Amino acid sequence: LIATDIGRPIRHVASNLKYDNMIRDLEKVLQYLTPVETEVQTDEGRWFNMRIIPYRTRDTF
Repeated sequence: LIATDIGRPIRHVASNLKYDNMIRDLEKVLQYLTPVETEVQTDEGRWFNMRIIPYRTRDTF
C-alpha cells in the first residue's frame, strides 16, 4: 500500500499478487472475524505466505 491508497476501496488498489480470491477472503475475515492464511505468488514468480487477520477497535464493536 502507498499513501494515496488510504481511504480507497480495496478493489481499487493495484496489486502485483496472483490472488484471485483476495476480495472473497477479506470479506470472510470481516464477516466471521477469523484469520485466513494462504500462499500467494507475485507477478515476478516469488512466493509469500499471506495472512489476513481481523482488526477491531473499541469504535468498531
